[in-house]
Amino acid sequence: MIVDPDPTERERMAAGLGMRGMETKIEVDSTRVLDRIAQERVDVVIADLTLPGSSGRGVLDDVMSRFGRYPVVLLTSAQPGVQRAEWVARGAGDVFEKPVSSDRLTFAVVEHFVDSSYERSRLQRVDTELPARVNDAVQAQIATSGSAARSSPCAMTI
Repeated sequence: MIVDPDPTERERMAAGLGMRGMETKIEVDSTRVLDRIAQERVDVVIADLTLPGSSGRGVLDDVMSRFGRYPVVLLTSAQPGVQRAEWVARGAGDVFEKPVSSDRLTFAVVEHFVDSSYERSRLQRVDTELPARVNDAVQAQIATSGSAARSSPCAMTI
């Protein structure tokens, strides 16, 4: 669940996590977060520290008092110099300075929930474009050992 006052930022985070196969829910009213967690079985809450009404701190405190450490609350802030260690000590899963990349959010979610190394690898895969190489030639010789050693060249085209 993404709780952020900025609609552009909410949509950007949701799209990035969705591309990694994670279902996202958006909530704009921080006072409805606890009810939605209970109704929809949310695993992770990404909340902005500067939410109107119940701030990110309020969301973190509310979730911790009602549900314990799960769902994990990840906090974001556009304010430089936020004390990450202080918030993690209070129970936050992590704290990120905005704008946070979709890959970093994905990695944070995967760190907390995925035990399978295969599934972790699949979710954390970073898509990159690799240039295609055509008509590269590789030449190799294969030699056998012994007194009757012969070698035969072979060529491969990739």
